[in-house]
Amino acid sequence: MLELKWGAIVVMSSFVWVCVEYVFGLHDRHIELQPLFTTLWIPFALLLVFVALRDKKRAVGGRLTYWQGVRSATLMGIVVGLLTPPSIWVFFRFVNPGFFDAMIDQSVATGVSRADAEAYFSESRYLLMEGVGGALGTVVAGLLVMVFLRAPSKRAHAPSRDGGGKT
Repeated sequence: MLELKWGAIVVMSSFVWVCVEYVFGLHDRHIELQPLFTTLWIPFALLLVFVALRDKKRAVGGRLTYWQGVRSATLMGIVVGLLTPPSIWVFFRFVNPGFFDAMIDQSVATGVSRADAEAYFSESRYLLMEGVGGALGTVVAGLLVMVFLRAPSKRAHAPSRDGGGKT
């Protein structure tokens, strides 16, 4: 099932992305740049969904309707939604256990109350937010990508009404 494969690829790529953020100091030394860098993930995620749906289109013989593609992206989104929380939990536990403290301190430094920062940057909220956001983002990406990948309309291949141009 291609949706499972590509959903897992999206999650693994996202995990690598957040690890790169950590390695480049975007979770401590350059924490103020972290929201910007995280936003740069969106075009990359769109590219992954495009490649996944192109792969699906090839697998079904080159004819993938808009709604078949949306269905495929929805299945990928379910996989992403289920696999993202455990993968991000691994990151928070083993790669960067100080993530939430750093984000809370950064928020407080920018004028957010400590209570609000602690409420926003809680592990349970973040795991839910990442899972739901990843799932919905994959589905929305699929909706957009299928505008470009869908099979040509049947009208484009239908014979003309005037008998093929004969007069």
